[in-house]
Amino acid sequence: MRRLLSRFYPAVAALSLLLAFSFSMAPAAERPDPPFTADSRIDPGDPAQAGLISQLITFLDGTVYAGQIVLSETGQVKGDPEIFSPGTLSLERLGELASYGDSIAAIPGSTLMDALAYGDAGGLDAERYQDIAYALPLPSAPGLPLNVLRAYLEKRLEGQDKLSVRAVSSLLQLCMEIERDADLLQDFFRIYINVGLKVSLSQLGLPAGEDDLLKIGQELSPLTAKCPYSTTPQDWQVMLYKLEMWGAKNTGQRDRKVLASELLKDPAVSALRPALAKLPPRRVAFLGHSLTMSLHWSTYGSWCDIAAEVVKQVNPQFEYGDFNSGGLTPTRAVQKHLKDLLAWHPDETYMLMSIRNKEDRRSLEKIISDLKGIGCKVFIVDDVRPWGFRNEGEYKDTYSWLEALCRKEGATFLAFQQLYKKAPVWKAWRPLTEDIHLRTEGHIFYARELLNLWAGKM
Repeated sequence: MRRLLSRFYPAVAALSLLLAFSFSMAPAAERPDPPFTADSRIDPGDPAQAGLISQLITFLDGTVYAGQIVLSETGQVKGDPEIFSPGTLSLERLGELASYGDSIAAIPGSTLMDALAYGDAGGLDAERYQDIAYALPLPSAPGLPLNVLRAYLEKRLEGQDKLSVRAVSSLLQLCMEIERDADLLQDFFRIYINVGLKVSLSQLGLPAGEDDLLKIGQELSPLTAKCPYSTTPQDWQVMLYKLEMWGAKNTGQRDRKVLASELLKDPAVSALRPALAKLPPRRVAFLGHSLTMSLHWSTYGSWCDIAAEVVKQVNPQFEYGDFNSGGLTPTRAVQKHLKDLLAWHPDETYMLMSIRNKEDRRSLEKIISDLKGIGCKVFIVDDVRPWGFRNEGEYKDTYSWLEALCRKEGATFLAFQQLYKKAPVWKAWRPLTEDIHLRTEGHIFYARELLNLWAGKM
């Protein structure tokens, strides 16, 4: 009978066992899609399993800290030299140690849970990897964001939910770095949710409105040490807000599917149901930057994904695929997505990308040509931001050039940007601290417009 690993090994050996898994398996081909759920075999309230979960958090925190020491040493923004000092470790070794967080994250969820629940490593020698856990730098400085937040939450919650407090603090430390939002941070969310932990302030039962988060930021920012990233009160507010958004999406509490279900109850959208249900079978692709990504922190779902999920709920013959990356330009799209997009063989492709230079223009022409070559209809959206195009390059005539290109190449130009005039509340669509993206309300507005287009009402 398999027993808990902690009955046989010290906790650090348990983490070594997980590393044994990571070295024995090829990295996951792609990340699983949320929502994620708690594994029924894992009980954070069980002392033995709680000990393993605690060690797992400690290990992951150590990998993040190692990476941020490297960031401080090599980046333009420097952290406190006493807190972010490499000590006796070389930057190469610190980078290697940081990579083990990715190794743990690449373990398939069920296998990772097996290791935590049963300690079954398939006969691998766990002791071989103990030195990795021992070598990780310990993020113990009180001024590190995770320790500042942990102390605050432990006081607010009077010592309750200690493991979840550690999970939220761990997520915050990585989130502050920003650059790992789309990959490693999402893996951390999955792992912590899988082991049954809470991942946001609201899940811990604390007020988490925007004003609440700013007040927390105003209290905690002065307590935070100088880090290789910004930690102003507004930064704290935004990072905690991100945890709220991703916490809701990654648990399925509120995401693009939930928004689609809600939208279908709206009388204007419900009236489109017969037309959407009659659409012939089709594969629809979305090629674009962060405004097409449901992953982005500013919204619970992107306009195109919300619309597609509405159609899927009334028409099982409808399929859609996302081919997107933050800041995507046509040049990067050719390099990163075009091959997979063509292999997926969509019937229709909707594009929204940043056009910054002549190379981007040539690349967009190639994408249109290649898609039309496989019989795909092409649609190009000008923008979905009421405040319009941000001049990121040498061209100010991007909208008119896109429209002319569509006429020339036989694509369809969708002048979505101007549609905001139908929404008197559009100024409220700006997310916290920036004007590049949209809040959920703005995405829902443009999802309605896309549904009208598909239903032949536009």
